Amino acid sequence: MKKENIVLIVDQDHTRKNNISSRLRMMGYSTELSSSGFQAISLLEESNTSSKVYKLVVIVGESEDMPGREILLLMRQVNDNKKRLPILFVNPENDPTHIIQVIKEGANDYIVETQNDGQIVTKIQKLAPLAT
Repeated sequence: MKKENIVLIVDQDHTRKNNISSRLRMMGYSTELSSSGFQAISLLEESNTSSKVYKLVVIVGESEDMPGREILLLMRQVNDNKKRLPILFVNPENDPTHIIQVIKEGANDYIVETQNDGQIVTKIQKLAPLAT
């Protein structure tokens, strides 16, 4: 059986990661959580050989073991299809040059990090809507 509607959240802030996950689960999504870039990439690689299907990946800032942009680049090496696997990049950097570079490197969208988890959840709904 295929597991769908899974959102992979990569964030070293456990409170934020759990808050976003709780809100998404209440809406009907399944979530998997990672604090580590290596773990997140491993989960994505495993999904290529299993019935698990990630609907979206959210990368929030830096992880414990690598910068967010490196996670993004490695994930795009594992899955380069931006339509089948959207990636939302959340980072405090507000420089337009940086944002454009992250989009070119494979992010589908970029949010300047705020304390408003609702903004992240809203963007997730737009990038990976649930089937009705």
